[in-house]
Amino acid sequence: MKPQLISLTLLASLALAASEASVFEIRRIEPRPSGKTKVFTINNAGRVETLNLNNEPLLDRSALIGARATEETVAVTTGAKPEQKSVPAIKLTFTGDGLARFSDVTTTLVGKQVGVVIDGKLVATPAVRETMRRNSITLTGNFTKEEATALVTKINTGK
Repeated sequence: MKPQLISLTLLASLALAASEASVFEIRRIEPRPSGKTKVFTINNAGRVETLNLNNEPLLDRSALIGARATEETVAVTTGAKPEQKSVPAIKLTFTGDGLARFSDVTTTLVGKQVGVVIDGKLVATPAVRETMRRNSITLTGNFTKEEATALVTKINTGK
């Protein structure tokens, strides 16, 4: 009986990890569709884009300590004195292992875009400009303050 108990505990742990993993993922954007990609769409500044994201997440919920809703100031115009506005944002804080994995991912993908998927929806497609070694990042996207709060709840609870 004890081996079965261990097996059931292991299966329950794997199921919990799988459900948490599906709530938050960072995935590689691929140039072309294939059997190893899934098509996602995102509305970027009023323009709908269709992207091919690799089926294997680079990072998932297990890389995070948690998330919180916040605001970020972004430039909305260009020039010598760009106009700025405050937009809803999501701050993600990494575990020690998650930070190491995130650092590796950003080192490998400098100059490329990644897809951030929360609860099965592509919410951001940031470009990796440099290797990142900070324990937290802030995501802005096409979401309202209420939507950011709901996404944070999903990330933090796994539901």
